[in-house]
Formats: sequence, C-alpha cells, structure tokens
Amino acid sequence: MIIPALDIINGNAVRLYQGNYQAQSNYGDPVNILQKYIQQGATIIHLVDLSGAKNPKNKQTSLINKLIQKTKKSDSKVKIQIGGGIRSALDIKNLLKSGANRIILGSIAITHPKETKKWFTYFDPDILVLALDVYIDFNKNKKIAIHGWQKKTDIQLEQVIQEYNLVGLKHVLCTDILRDGALLGSNINLYKSICQIWPNIFFQASGGTIQL
Repeated sequence: MIIPALDIINGNAVRLYQGNYQAQSNYGDPVNILQKYIQQGATIIHLVDLSGAKNPKNKQTSLINKLIQKTKKSDSKVKIQIGGGIRSALDIKNLLKSGANRIILGSIAITHPKETKKWFTYFDPDILVLALDVYIDFNKNKKIAIHGWQKKTDIQLEQVIQEYNLVGLKHVLCTDILRDGALLGSNINLYKSICQIWPNIFFQASGGTIQL
C-alpha cells in the first residue's frame, strides 16, 4: 500500500532534506495537495504537523482540523493518520473526535514511555502508530531522533519496538532520516530486518522512496 504524506510547517506543505528544517522545499497550500491525493485514489493520507513536532506550542490545530474535514467531505472512506506535537491522551481524544483514524506517537513515546504505554491499554492499539525516526551511524546502529528530528538519542530502534510490542503495538512508521527527502531510494535492508523480527507488527516504510 502507498500512503502519501503531507508535512506541514507554518501552514505550508513542505519537504525537508534529511530532517533539516533549514533545508526545506515549499509546496504551498496543503489543501490543494490533499485534494490531489484524494483525486488520485489515496485510501490513507499521512499528515504531519512539523511545527508541532518541533515545538508543541506551535501546533497547527485549526489547519489540521480543516484538512481532516476536507478529506472526510471529499471522500468519507479515506482514512487519516496524523502526528506532530501529540503529548497527552487529551490530544489523542481531540484528534479522534475531529475525524482522524490513526494517531502517530513520536517523541512522546521516547521521552515519556511509561505514560505512552498506558495509552495502548486505554485506547485500541490499532489506532496508534509508533513513529520511529532513525539515524544509522557508521557502525550500523539505528539510533532514534526526536522533536522533529532535531535531537539525536542513543536509544536503539530495536529496543523501543520490543518494549512497545509487550503492550500490544500493532503499527510502526519507521523513517530512515538520512534518506528522507534525498531521493536515494528506500532502505530495503532496514525494513526487511525489522519485519523478520516482528512479523506481527505492520510496518510503514518511510524515507527515500522514488519509484514503485
């Protein structure tokens, strides 16, 4: 399945190069792009509030709600998964109430794992997507980055997946940051390895995709 992504900063659709906020391409009004995705047959659309991911105080709540409503009005069957700046159970409830189908949990899953794991019990795990953005170093260690890719950690990808697998994890969105926006092709070996280890989890591959 192909899931088109729409990353938004300050009201504009953008593409970052390797997660660098200073190296972004601007594509204008996200509403127009959203409509094109729907017209081209998208069944799931991936929305990311990068302003909110970098700083939750800058969440683009009204725009995100507008995009969700536009999607549902155009085609009620199209599903929306959304992330960026989600820091509480209330954030999740509000997004679900506005019409989102799946909620992406990124930085909060790393900085506050105890609280985040509770949400997998409180909510249906099928509506939660764990977003794990990784930098792969020279020793092939897959280290997690947080806060809109601005902060690197020493936490390993496999460690996080295993911990959340124990509380019912069903969906993981894994991004190879060094390939994201670089048009270098997807990191096939990365996704093969994690799919083999956790065949019970649905993995979404992100970063570098340039062709079918």
